Parts: sequence; structure tokens; C-alpha cells
Amino acid sequence: MTMRLFIGIPIPEDILERIAEASKELADPNLKIIPKENLHLTLAFLGEYDLDKANEKLGRMKFENGNVEMKGSGVFPKLDYARIVWIGTRCEEMKRNAEMIMKEFNINENRETTLHLTVARVYGKSDRIGLFLEKYKDKEFGSFNPEDICIYESILKKPNPEYKIIEKIKI
Repeated sequence: MTMRLFIGIPIPEDILERIAEASKELADPNLKIIPKENLHLTLAFLGEYDLDKANEKLGRMKFENGNVEMKGSGVFPKLDYARIVWIGTRCEEMKRNAEMIMKEFNINENRETTLHLTVARVYGKSDRIGLFLEKYKDKEFGSFNPEDICIYESILKKPNPEYKIIEKIKI
């Protein structure tokens, strides 16, 4: 069955709480804060994809585990043209997992893999972005060792998409 899918890692509740609390400082009509229940670490976006085929491919892969550190803040692509505000994610093992998944699923983004947690989407100028980046550039939100890599279904809805974990693959 074809569904809108992505591969990701859920984040522990205590870390989500700290990040969601910090994200409130981005409240601005030109910024859309991502709701806490939608925060996750994306390893690869598959788009419309057959769930059985995704399961089959992921089931053959050998994933590395490592300590995922949530630290710092930033924007894509750059501050004076920000479209995404993020919290930094450091974990070489998860970066390699993401690259392996993208290779297996023939996803070529023509840029270096930068693991991050999107906390807001930018739709216009806002002074809050620079203030947020300055305040949280070195902030440690916590770290964890994920147990699973998950297949999520992304259901497009208003005002926010709904993300459901539909499969878990032990790391």
C-alpha cells in the first residue's frame, strides 16, 4: 500500500518538553512553530512509497546505535533568508544511518546530511529568529540512545500534518 512516508526517530518526552518550551519564544505571525507532538528526528523523507517495500528494504539494513545529542540552534538556508529554524542534532552514527537509508532508497539531495530537529517554519521577517539563535546557540537540550528507527506516515491536514509511527525497526 502506497503512503506518504518518512523514516525517523522519536525523541524522549523530557527532551521534547525542553525544546517545546524554548520554541515558544518564536511566537510571531511570520513563524509557524511545530507542535510538540510533531517533533521528531527525520533520517529520510520517502514521499509516496509502498509500505511493504520500505519495510523490506529497512529490514535488510544493519543500523548503528549512538548517543543523539540535542544541542544548539540554527536556520536553513541562512539567517537573512531563513525558511527553517532548527535545534541541532549531533550523532555520527545516526548521520551514517541517514546516509545509508538515502542511498538504499535512491534519495539524492545534493548536499551534506545535516541532522536537525525543525522547530519552526519561516514565512516572513522576524526579529525573534536572531534572538532565538543567540540564546540557544550552545544550549544542551539533552541526549538519548534511540531504541528504534521508525517508519512514519505523514497525513496532510490543517492546521498541522499528523505523523503516525506505523513500524518500528530495532537498532
